[in-house]
Order: sequence, then structure tokens, then C-alpha cells
Amino acid sequence: MADLRVQINEWLEEVDELELSTAPIELLRSMRDSGRRLENAVSYARRVLQTRLDIATDLHASGTDSIVSVVTPHSSPAPVAERHVEVEIPEDDMVGAEAYLRLLVGGDRTHSLDLLDESQLASYQARLQEGERTISGLRRQLHQRLDSLGGELVRRYQQRTVSGT
Repeated sequence: MADLRVQINEWLEEVDELELSTAPIELLRSMRDSGRRLENAVSYARRVLQTRLDIATDLHASGTDSIVSVVTPHSSPAPVAERHVEVEIPEDDMVGAEAYLRLLVGGDRTHSLDLLDESQLASYQARLQEGERTISGLRRQLHQRLDSLGGELVRRYQQRTVSGT
């Protein structure tokens, strides 16, 4: 899979160059479908990044002992709101999202956060926060274009219904 950021930029440019009101409906559907796939990959990357940020924030606030409770909870963990999220995303999209995260924040350090001193941990946490802002911005752009494509498709379907075709 090509660089996720490159794919997103190319897709955004392609949508921006479309004249939605005159584009063939098949093209609108195809663009919507490819945009949804990109959005799924970006959302996956964002969830992974937010998890890493939560771990780094917890570690930074509580000291190195807290990472043990996150990674290997003991028999009576503190009450925590838990949720299980099923993610259906193609393997190559996951790989692309992970590669993008490595470029964005400098790799997955969650396995060795306890080896970082206070300033290194704060720096990593800051990179994660900036990465989250970047990914959130990408998601907003994707959602805006997807909304435009969806709106045009709805308009076309309604037009067909009214005209009886």
C-alpha cells in the first residue's frame, strides 16, 4: 500500500477537481467507496494513536509503575469503563496506517515507555498529541468530501425518483 497521506491527498484533489453535479453517478459511487476505505484506515490510525497517547499520559501522570497495570492488569483492577471495538479493516490498510503513524510520531514506543526519562516521555507525548491533531484534520477533510459526494448521490437519487427514471 502506498503512503496513506499520499493516497489521501490524491483522493482529496481528485474529489476537489470533480464537478459533482455533472460527474457520472458511477464515478461518484467509486469515489465515495474509495474515500470510505481511506477514512476507515485513518480512523484506525487515530484509534491506535489515541490508545498510545492514553498510555503515555497515564505513565507520565503516575510514574513507571502504571504501565505495568495497563499492559498486565492484576486480578483486581481498578474499575474502568471497558469497551470492545471490532475493527474490520483490510490487512494492507492496517499496515499502511501503522506505517503512517511511524512517520508521524517516530514509531511505536509503547513497548519501551518505561525506559524513557521524564523529558523523553513528555516529548513522545507531545508528538502523539500533534499526530492526533494531524489525523483529526485529515478525518475532517475526508468527512467533508464524503458528505459532498453523498449529498450529490442523494440529490441524484431523489431526482430520479421525481422524474420516474
